Formats: sequence, C-alpha cells, structure tokens
Amino acid sequence: MNREYRLNYCKVCTKRSFTSEKGIVCSLTNEHASFDKYCKEYKEDLIMKSELEKQRIVNEKEEIEEESLGLSYLGIKNGVLAGQIAILGAILWLILGVIYLDRIFFYPFALIVIGIVAWNKGAKRRKKEQKFN
Repeated sequence: MNREYRLNYCKVCTKRSFTSEKGIVCSLTNEHASFDKYCKEYKEDLIMKSELEKQRIVNEKEEIEEESLGLSYLGIKNGVLAGQIAILGAILWLILGVIYLDRIFFYPFALIVIGIVAWNKGAKRRKKEQKFN
C-alpha cells in the first residue's frame, strides 16, 4: 500500500492528527499510517467525509466548467465538443471578417488556440475516465 491510499482513510478518520513536519499522522502513534489493507483503529469521521465529498463535487464541477469553456450551462460538458465549437466559431468569424469587412481579426486565432487546448483537455479527461471504467 502506498501513502496516498492510506491517506484516503486517514483524512476521514477521527484519530487523525497533523504535524508540520510529517503532515497527516495517526494521533495514536504520531507517525504515518502503516496498515496494509485496513486499520484496526479506524473510526470514520462522517462530518469530514461529507465535507470532502462536497469539495470533490465542487472541484469536479469547476473542472468541467473550465474544460467546456463555460458552455456547461448550455449542457455541453464535453471538452472535445467545446473545443470543436470554439474552433468552428473562430474559423467562421475569420472567414466572415475577411469576406464582409475586408479585415483579418486577431481574436479568431486566439480562439482557435483556446479551442485546441479545450479539445486536448477533453480528450485527456475522456481517456482518464475510460481507464477507470
């Protein structure tokens, strides 16, 4: 077992403690957890578990909103789709600007870069989700 696995339990245990040198430690031993599969002294802190779950949900929503370029309020939560929309909108803006105004605008190029970044983040997220499913 690695430390990250153990910390998932220790963060929501009533017997957790914190030291500036070591971080989260067991209040019984003042050391990092060393159990293999489960801790015999583990007692769940329901309040902390609830708070961590709320924070996880908020973080996930913020990540989706950022990844979807703010289009999540329209129901577009897929970063790949948001990136494609941004790129297509930028290309359309660029073409219409040249045809009707005889100008090349700077913003469509920036929007294309933003779309590529969103597309890439969405693809990474999708790959990560497929890996865990």
